[in-house]
Amino acid sequence: MTVLTGFAIGATADVARGTDLRSEQGLNLKELVIDRANSVEFRESRNLDLRAEVDELILENWSSELISLRNRLSAAEITAGLRELDGAGLVVTLDDAPYDPTGNLSPDIDPNWLLIHQEDIEIVVNALLAGGAEAVSLMDQRIVSISDIKCVGSTLLINGRVYSPPFVIKAVGPVKAMQKSLKNDRGIWYLEDMAATFNLYYAVTESRSIEIPAYDNSLALKFVQPIE
Repeated sequence: MTVLTGFAIGATADVARGTDLRSEQGLNLKELVIDRANSVEFRESRNLDLRAEVDELILENWSSELISLRNRLSAAEITAGLRELDGAGLVVTLDDAPYDPTGNLSPDIDPNWLLIHQEDIEIVVNALLAGGAEAVSLMDQRIVSISDIKCVGSTLLINGRVYSPPFVIKAVGPVKAMQKSLKNDRGIWYLEDMAATFNLYYAVTESRSIEIPAYDNSLALKFVQPIE
């Protein structure tokens, strides 16, 4: 569980280095992003087919040594987020304030106060992890150390897929401990206060059965090289 927690915190740190989730920058990239999302969906489907073929080959050549290796691999995949996990947990939903078609916004109100931002999602994810969450997903995409999370205009790109608010965060783990962590987190206090003041949506619900999918996107790491 310690390794998994470190992975997920690392993923949120990646988000922190990005721009605001609701920034309008990059809005002209929407078509490119949609094309990329379609490509990712095809590759994910192909990846699942290949994994099924590997499983069949393993079953055909079963041995005690292979069983041991398979068990070790399965345990490592669970820790790394490469296996789905289900169980009791919490669902946190975040959404912007309702749209006002009149446009009669008080000059004393910053429009950004009416939106869910990157830091709001980070606050929730980190509080859940601090409460012992064993697995976390954002918009049903597993969050791991190399999760690809980017802002594209008013949408969110997660692991190659495009999403709009409301943003749904799910966590499997000790329910009471996670609830306590949310309740005692100062960042959550601020989020609740903003929600009450500016009509943002923040809701936490308990569930006896939550399914968090495995991370099935590319595992390749990419590094930026400075231009000389």
